[in-house]
Amino acid sequence: MQALRSVLAAALTNFALGLLYCWTLFSSPIGSLLGVSDVTIGGVPALSLLAFTAGVNLYTVLSGRLPERSIITLVFATAAVGVGSFAAIPSIVTIYLGYGLLFGTAAGIGYVMALGLIRGIPAPYDNLSLGVCMTSFALTAIVITLPAQFSIDTVGVQGTFALLAVGLCLVGAIVFGIGRANDTGAVPEPRARHDPVRSTVYCAMAAAFFSCCFAGLGIMANSRMILETFGVDASAALASAAVFNLDYISGSKFGGSVAGFLGGRSTIVGMLAFLVSAIVLAMLAKSPSAGWTLTAVAACILGATASVFPVYIAQAFGRQNVVVLFARLLIFYGLAGSISPWALTSIKTWTGDLLGFLVVALCISLASAAALLITVNHRIDIPQR
Repeated sequence: MQALRSVLAAALTNFALGLLYCWTLFSSPIGSLLGVSDVTIGGVPALSLLAFTAGVNLYTVLSGRLPERSIITLVFATAAVGVGSFAAIPSIVTIYLGYGLLFGTAAGIGYVMALGLIRGIPAPYDNLSLGVCMTSFALTAIVITLPAQFSIDTVGVQGTFALLAVGLCLVGAIVFGIGRANDTGAVPEPRARHDPVRSTVYCAMAAAFFSCCFAGLGIMANSRMILETFGVDASAALASAAVFNLDYISGSKFGGSVAGFLGGRSTIVGMLAFLVSAIVLAMLAKSPSAGWTLTAVAACILGATASVFPVYIAQAFGRQNVVVLFARLLIFYGLAGSISPWALTSIKTWTGDLLGFLVVALCISLASAAALLITVNHRIDIPQR
């Protein structure tokens, strides 16, 4: 019974904090409310993703010093204050500092905390529990798309943010109640004795991870605008967040299995090949089908990074080093998230189309694929104490 409660607490945590992937639902209404352009608030998703990365690393500090329920309280209180600050005082400052910085940081801490909640789930339910936990983070946009649009139409985006803040408090109370009642911090993950980040294999892996995140995060944050640019009807484009996250879930769910069968490097090269193909199609064909294809492929590949890269790390450096080395890769997630969404909206505003962004994404993808292909594909053993 406790295992079920832990899985439920982890799933609820990631579902609530999955609002991080819902910016495209709120960007236009927020811009209209504040009377500002997309470029002015285009840095919000970039800041939130950068803060998310910082939060992931901050959890390792907090977990050794605070009991689990204290971290739960900190996560949901920070998230609610971040969202609620914009509801109380709608302004550019509160959307950047509230949603971007505070909520983004809380989401990063909570994301790792959720994994900690399901630590110790016995086999054969451990992998299933992990899948439920990871999927919940991307499920949010699918579930709330229509309710959020109804709320915005009814009470406005300011009122919607107030409702979201209340909802975060309620979910936090539930997670606090059903989470483990332990009074000690989590046990820190073991670290590799030798740092492999200077190896050509890891550098090529990091470049590929960055390129997948650069395209995926930029498109995720602006999927509605991208689809409308490609001629998709505005009402249909409202579903972009839900479609993106559904494809994200598919990539996350099946990517690891494919990597286990084909090999991590081959799978990542294939991912980049699909991404390059979708980008080239979008550059050549300015049609709704090209826009949907670009969005779907970018989402699927972004989701696959969560399962494919850990498999490749295990194959290249050993399973015992997956947690540490994948956590380091998330630095490139934050770097891509801090650059890509803002770059896309800026280029679109300055040039009137997406060609400049697509060219940059294409060059990065081709370069990282080439780097992977020329690296030596063998196991690098890292001695442990």
